[in-house]
Amino acid sequence: MARLVGQGPGDTWEATCFHTTKTQRTLDHQTAVLELIKFSAFKESLPRGKGFWATIHPAAPGPCLTSPSSEEVSRVGANSTDPPPPKGRQRKPRPLDPGEGSKDTDSSAGRRGSTGRRHGRWRGRAESLGVPVAKPTDNGFTPKCEIVGKDALSALARASTKQCQQEIANVVCLHQAGSLMPETVPRHCQLAGKMSPGIQWEEIRAQPPMDGPPVRIAYMLVVHGRAVRQLKRLLKAVYHERHFFYIHVDQRSNYLHREVMALAQQYENVRVTPWRMVTIWGGASLLRMYLRSMRDLLEVPGWTWDFFINLSATDYPTRTNEELVAFLSKNRDKNFLKSHGRDNSRFIKKQGLDRLFHECDSHMWRLGERQIPVGIVVDGGSDWFVLTRSFVEYVVYTDDPLVAQLRQFYTYTLLPAESFFHTVLENSPACESLVDNNLRVTNWNRKLGCKCQYKHIVDWCGCSPNDFKPQDFLRLQQVSRPTFFARKFESTVNQEVLEILDFHLYGSYPSGTPALKAYWENTYHVADGPGGLSDILLTAYTAFARLGLRHAATAAPPPAAPLCRFEPRGLPSSVHLYFYDDHFQGYLVTQAVQPSAQGPAETLEMWLMPQGSLKLLGRSDQASRLQSVEVGTEWDPKERLFRNFGGLLGPLDEPVAMQRWARGPNLTATVVGTEWDPKERLFRNFGGLLGPLDEPVAMQRWARGPNLTATVVWIDPAYVVATSYDITVDSETEVTQYKPPLSRPLRPGAWTVRLLQFWEPLGETRFLVLPLTFNRKLPLRKVALVPSPRPRCNMDSGRDEMGTGVGSVAMLTASSAPPDDASWLHAGPPHNEYTEQSFQGLSGILNLPQPEPAEEATRRRAELTGPALEAWTDGELSSFWSVAGLCAMGPSACPSLEPCRLTSWSSLSPDPKSELGPVKADGRLR
Repeated sequence: MARLVGQGPGDTWEATCFHTTKTQRTLDHQTAVLELIKFSAFKESLPRGKGFWATIHPAAPGPCLTSPSSEEVSRVGANSTDPPPPKGRQRKPRPLDPGEGSKDTDSSAGRRGSTGRRHGRWRGRAESLGVPVAKPTDNGFTPKCEIVGKDALSALARASTKQCQQEIANVVCLHQAGSLMPETVPRHCQLAGKMSPGIQWEEIRAQPPMDGPPVRIAYMLVVHGRAVRQLKRLLKAVYHERHFFYIHVDQRSNYLHREVMALAQQYENVRVTPWRMVTIWGGASLLRMYLRSMRDLLEVPGWTWDFFINLSATDYPTRTNEELVAFLSKNRDKNFLKSHGRDNSRFIKKQGLDRLFHECDSHMWRLGERQIPVGIVVDGGSDWFVLTRSFVEYVVYTDDPLVAQLRQFYTYTLLPAESFFHTVLENSPACESLVDNNLRVTNWNRKLGCKCQYKHIVDWCGCSPNDFKPQDFLRLQQVSRPTFFARKFESTVNQEVLEILDFHLYGSYPSGTPALKAYWENTYHVADGPGGLSDILLTAYTAFARLGLRHAATAAPPPAAPLCRFEPRGLPSSVHLYFYDDHFQGYLVTQAVQPSAQGPAETLEMWLMPQGSLKLLGRSDQASRLQSVEVGTEWDPKERLFRNFGGLLGPLDEPVAMQRWARGPNLTATVVGTEWDPKERLFRNFGGLLGPLDEPVAMQRWARGPNLTATVVWIDPAYVVATSYDITVDSETEVTQYKPPLSRPLRPGAWTVRLLQFWEPLGETRFLVLPLTFNRKLPLRKVALVPSPRPRCNMDSGRDEMGTGVGSVAMLTASSAPPDDASWLHAGPPHNEYTEQSFQGLSGILNLPQPEPAEEATRRRAELTGPALEAWTDGELSSFWSVAGLCAMGPSACPSLEPCRLTSWSSLSPDPKSELGPVKADGRLR
């Protein structure tokens, strides 16, 4: 037995680890603490309240998850001191990402978060399977000092590159030496305390006009992602020929950058930054981007603007340009920033201003504590603001020590853009120009928006506003204070509210205008290359194309059938999400094809629509509370939807079950998917495309009613009961969701999620785990079969079953298998064990067939490759998706194919609300 002890300023940590061999290791102080911090980071990254067991072997100090069968294993609880549950009892599920609410009025900071990060366990096989594995910390660099702080040591243990570790070490050493942060900062404001007056809307309307010409505005648009149509709609709404528009596109958003560059060429007063940065949430890079953009805007010849306003693509105006210009012309000497609205000491703690942060590897690392500089008033709130040109010039060009030292301070600050400009202004000679209003209305719902959803990129818990929906429209009509913009809006979540707001500002479109309820968003373009696509998306998109081409041949009249047979040429050239009336309608896949008969190559677009699979089975009064059951990935707890639209799941995904309960008497929908968004309460993986390595989520929707307890059962394609758990539904609960910790790969095929009460069925849904035709971006092949290594921890020997001496979870790695042998992807988990506990005893209660025949069939299919594998994939996909439309993007020999531009659904269909045309006589586009 060995004990690792680390001691830093005011803290002591220790952990007891068992060695089952006589080999002992001598650790110096710093190495011991690093080992311990790796161990602790692993512990903290586990779900709250869930215990685990760990050992540290002499040859490999990384933790090894095991079952609690050996007396030699030391149990360490992650945020829990409860004993392990008896074997055979199930744990109650934990809602995804519980977060504390925050009472900040306009700040996105929340609370201190865990420093743990989740690392992949399928090394060389998948990006991540969700099991936290400590990474090595020794990349061959030598710190310039002895690092003793637990936050800094944790960051060093978790950083993945030598460059980032070196940067962290350098920052910490400078900080420990007292040469990083300014101790005092001069204050030039002649007023005592905070200066934060407000302006009421009626006061402004009563003011006489100010002398001078109407103000001109420099709009700074900060955008990322792929929602180019929503960006065009925003630009169309705010554009005026007298204003200037400068657009920064995140360095990771190449598709959007190409589209923005094309639209900027249409207008002389629209430009795109010639440089691009990766701007992460809460990162110092966002402040650097703003400061660099401000300098650019000051130096563009002929751009004589008066105000700087920053916007994102999820913003939209709530008042007209004429009203905004009139308001700012009356207040041309004012700076508009929204403060936190409470005492500073609490704000400093909640915002993390008393902590040292550093950004590298696209992550904000918390490195320890620090002191706020003496002599200044620290303020902050929202990072959306309206600033005068004179203040921007002061921030960019001055050599005032106030600005220089605050720049240094905020270089190592979390969410610096939410505080830097506030603090500079409140301590500058222009402090009297501050107005405590950023002219925005933000849709905050702390209960849903503060879910610590950014822990993967920042060592802190943050908050994010919700999307506006039609029921929020009254909030957009602020009358007590002047507001001119609102956020957030997402057309993939709700476009109706934009229609209402647009009509309120500019009136209705002419009768018969097409596509007012339609929305398209690109998810793939050939210019991006296949590198950005996962294997599950490559599999699904190519299978969609094959289904569409098969439909073209079979749906054509017999005389024309030979002219409507095509073969695909390469990968699809583009894929779009298609929505109508705020409902996901499917994927639009564009594919270059070669006619089977002689003829030139053509390009077709195919519309693949998901088929509903929900069955309502309950007959009791309590059963009427159930509205839907959905399973998916990418659950968004804020919006309470799955961001994996379409629910495409693969064998290595991690599904989440969600239930929605409504007032109506009927169950209306059921979904399994990934990318669940608990804030907006939808799956961001639209369509639910899931593969064997995904982690699905099951979601249920409920109506208000009596409390009840329901049982959720997951059944795989071979009738193996993968897991079962109970959910408690309180009287006010609307949505429940859970991602069960299933071992992967998931068995491909049609899965079933059943919901029962007292073992009487309430409802069920089916979802598809898609067989993969691609592995690591290449067509899946099979070589001479070599058993895939699936090591399991053997606590009696202190070594795993492969004899490597590395403690590991069952199926943690298949890296020693031949690189082209992917048969393990479709074989399901070893011994049909999705969890440590077997639930197969429930098969009799559920009236399931015997699993043996189905298991034999799945074993045969697991060996398929080439055309046989594609046929299996296409057959499974066609049970859940159907071809809803086909069109030709150019001339076609097939007479039954309609031109895409004449359809109502194609990505080439007219979309006037998002199309930018010539400037009108009044200087506007809308």
